[in-house]
Amino acid sequence: MNERSLGYHAGMLVSLYLLRRDGARIPDRDWKNSPRIGSINLSTVATARQLSFQPDGTQLSGIGLTLFEPQLTHLGDRRLRFRGFEVIGGEKGRAVVQEWLCELYDRPMPAVSLAYADRGTASPGSS
Repeated sequence: MNERSLGYHAGMLVSLYLLRRDGARIPDRDWKNSPRIGSINLSTVATARQLSFQPDGTQLSGIGLTLFEPQLTHLGDRRLRFRGFEVIGGEKGRAVVQEWLCELYDRPMPAVSLAYADRGTASPGSS
């Protein structure tokens, strides 16, 4: 059984806060007022680990973001904090340190019964 067979999106839905701009820390008062809603997903491309962020479809603007070689620096109550590198300035840009604070997003998600999803049958008690 794989994630696609379960019928749900494999990414984790979060409110993302960028904690650095061009490698420099952003003051708390500034980053706290600019969350981005979307999903994060960890993958490996060639030999590099990547944490990607894809904005939610309800957001009018925004493009996907990538954090290269992410390290989990904090795991707390509904919060994950990562540090890695982002590339700024396009293809010939430079790599700078970036930190992401991810808070689990509270939007209700449809219930998925893992025990019955791969068989295509209803779970007990459903009609």
